[in-house]
Amino acid sequence: MVNYAEVAHNFVDGKVQNEIIRIFELLSQFVNKISPNIEMAYAEYKKFIEKKVLDLSKEDVDNFIRYDLEESNKALYWYNIVFNAINTRIASITSNFTLRQFLISNGVDNRDIKEIQSEVNKYWEQAYLPLFNKLKAISLYLKKLKETLELEIKLMAKLKDDKYDEGCDELLSINELFLQERKLFWDLVEQIKLTERELAPVFAMFQKEVLKIKEMLKAHLRLIKSQLNSDVKENPSIKQSERVLKIAFLTLNYIAGAALLYLNLKDMMIKKGILKIFGAINTFLVRSRIKKIEGFVEDKGADFVINVTQQNINSLLNVL
Repeated sequence: MVNYAEVAHNFVDGKVQNEIIRIFELLSQFVNKISPNIEMAYAEYKKFIEKKVLDLSKEDVDNFIRYDLEESNKALYWYNIVFNAINTRIASITSNFTLRQFLISNGVDNRDIKEIQSEVNKYWEQAYLPLFNKLKAISLYLKKLKETLELEIKLMAKLKDDKYDEGCDELLSINELFLQERKLFWDLVEQIKLTERELAPVFAMFQKEVLKIKEMLKAHLRLIKSQLNSDVKENPSIKQSERVLKIAFLTLNYIAGAALLYLNLKDMMIKKGILKIFGAINTFLVRSRIKKIEGFVEDKGADFVINVTQQNINSLLNVL
């Protein structure tokens, strides 16, 4: 018998969550790698602009041009790695392996597939689409960063070892490009951050679904009580109620996974050194509540509702 909660959990973990977490891990490494170098270069830039053009020496120019041509190429190498990796993982998330194919391969009843698709797609838009759009915006920033540094390197390559005094135009252009690059980099860091405004809808959605299922369980309990003198297992109304509950549990587990992803990203990014990524939220209480519900659903499975008793429903209501 198919465990619908496990199906949803496997789909989200395997296809979405892992890829998103890997992307943000790579971004945190990128920020920690590049930020000190950018600021060291900016310090050299400030020294450079304090000098008159006629007083510039070869050493002055060497200090001004970010690391030197070799170091700039190393930075470009990093930009390319991160840019390509992110786009590859975004493509993986949106691959042709559809939710329908996944559900069929996991033995989900054909009668339920359309309804599950409808529910999951609705919550995909609310839970994951904002993150997906953020990643696409980050990709555009990385593309601009990469192109800007490529222009810097091209201009640096034009400068001859003994003709720095003839390369003032190139130096000024490199100067302007570097300032653009630095601004783009810190704009990118701001884009990576997730705010409380972005987090709140996911947790509100989770709470709304919990309240919805609580009301559904209460209605199911009333239905069972009204059929005490008949064969509950064969009652069509109860069977339909169980089916609807099964899909609702799948959806709840899906949303719980999305909420935990946001919390896991927060923990991971802070540990990696990018602070103030998330707004102020009582994450301990939020995480404990979500994990308690998710753990119960995973332990019992969405098919738990097929054999529900009054006692089991009451215990689940207490968890919710």
